[in-house]
This record gives sequence, structure tokens and C-alpha cells, in this order.
Amino acid sequence: MMKCIKWMLILFFTAFLFFAIYLESGGNFILNHSDKKLITYEMRSCKKLPENFTSFYNTVYPNSLFSDS
Repeated sequence: MMKCIKWMLILFFTAFLFFAIYLESGGNFILNHSDKKLITYEMRSCKKLPENFTSFYNTVYPNSLFSDS
């Protein structure tokens, strides 16, 4: 019984470690080049956000829409 719990804890810790590494890298290694091009195209071709939304959002999170985010 203890061996089973020990292996489960090791597997859980390993999964948590890989998940933390994935979050730290921002998920960059999952997207390939064509996916990045598709996302960039969709972002460029979508409608601009309304001015009242951007001014409100910029009040809550200053310069987050204009900085390198």
C-alpha cells in the first residue's frame, strides 16, 4: 500500500513540475509556425475594440494594451 502511495505522489509531483514548466514558458512549445501565423492573421483582421472599452481597460490596467504584452 505504501509503495502505491509513494509512486502516486512521485507521479503527481512530476506532473505538477511539468505543468509549472509549461506555465513558465507561456505554452510556446505547443504552437507550431502555422498556428502562430493563423493567430497573428486573426488578430490583425478582427475589428478594433471600442474606445470606451479600451479607455476603461487602460484605467484598470494602465498601459497594458500598448506595452509589449
